[in-house]
Amino acid sequence: MAKKAKTARKAKTAKRTAKKTARSGGRTPRAIPLRFAHPFFTDTPVADRAVSARTSTTSLAQFAADKLGIVPPPTRDPLMELKEIIGQPGTDEIQHAGAIKFHVIGDTGRQGGDNSPQEQVAEAMTGDYDPAAGGQNPALLIHLGDVIYGHDKSKQYRDEFYRPYMKYPGKIIAIPGNHDGETFKATDPVSLQEFRNNFLRAKRTGSQHRGRRPYFPGNHDTARRLLDAVGAVCEHHRPLFQYR
Repeated sequence: MAKKAKTARKAKTAKRTAKKTARSGGRTPRAIPLRFAHPFFTDTPVADRAVSARTSTTSLAQFAADKLGIVPPPTRDPLMELKEIIGQPGTDEIQHAGAIKFHVIGDTGRQGGDNSPQEQVAEAMTGDYDPAAGGQNPALLIHLGDVIYGHDKSKQYRDEFYRPYMKYPGKIIAIPGNHDGETFKATDPVSLQEFRNNFLRAKRTGSQHRGRRPYFPGNHDTARRLLDAVGAVCEHHRPLFQYR
């Protein structure tokens, strides 16, 4: 008798589960939202944590190392002076003006989309420059990352970067984002390869990208030190690669 009652309860539970599944259209239940954006915002030591279902790791540092690679060690002081980018005369003009202006953008290289919004933004920023304005001009443009999304990054730079900023007169400094460093076995096997090719090389063979070139401060070695400096800042402040 007890066995029959137990079997009946199981059958009722199964029916209720089936009804819930039917009402949800057979979809997997949504994951419970995290309280914080950082999945490891906790004072629990790494060794005592359970493996996160979202990252399959016990720390964001390990997740970043697995997915994004290791930050290269810095080769120079991470602090970079403005005169290294726009020269001493330009820096003096800004100091004389008493204020500095600069443009900041990010997440611009959305693959397969309409580029006209990005071109409109670039055109508006270009309008902020005046050859006669001296130190009132923006000092430079800082790209905060994700210049290019997705596969075949080498083929996307022309339309996703060079074309929109072809007429932009200011220097462009870029910080690589996670999508700039993502890898795909068939098309982009080396992390940051195309970012380095397009932002760190003073000269490029052939004529794949005509027109606008990103700024190389001085020469190839100086430009490479810029990326190293960015890595050093990351290493010092731990904003990505050393999250707990």
